[in-house]
Amino acid sequence: MDIVALIAGNAIAVGAVGYLAKLWIEKRLAHSLEVELAKFRADLAKEVAKDSVQQAWNNSKRMELFAELYEVMIDADFELKALLLNMKIKKPDLIRDRGTKFCEKYLAMNASLHKNELFLDDEIIDEIRCAYKPFFDLAINAMESGKPDENLIAESIPFLVEIPKRPRSWFY
Repeated sequence: MDIVALIAGNAIAVGAVGYLAKLWIEKRLAHSLEVELAKFRADLAKEVAKDSVQQAWNNSKRMELFAELYEVMIDADFELKALLLNMKIKKPDLIRDRGTKFCEKYLAMNASLHKNELFLDDEIIDEIRCAYKPFFDLAINAMESGKPDENLIAESIPFLVEIPKRPRSWFY
């Protein structure tokens, strides 16, 4: 009977110690998980805040860049229209002057696109370059030869007239 009581006492003691160990381990794991979860939430909140600040900065930089590009485009459009007018009246000195000014505006626009391509989509950059590159080639050709290419002018003028009629949707 003493052996049965001893075994029963030991079993109860081992059971109690096991139960207490189980509670202690569960509490430690729960606390550890809470700490990890709190760290994860803090890191996530920090990343969200950082991303929103960075996104706001990128958007403001993009809008600033669009304003700068638009201003250069307006100047380039003016110089291009003056160049085409001078080509039509066949004044070599005026052609060189306006051609040079248009080329300077195109090169400024192209440099701005190149420096800031991180903030713009490739599609926007390609559209801008494709819209102005033929006129840049026309201006270079006219400045080198001193006389305009009649076929290029005939093709360019209707295109220039249509540009203001289309919305510049890539700004939105």
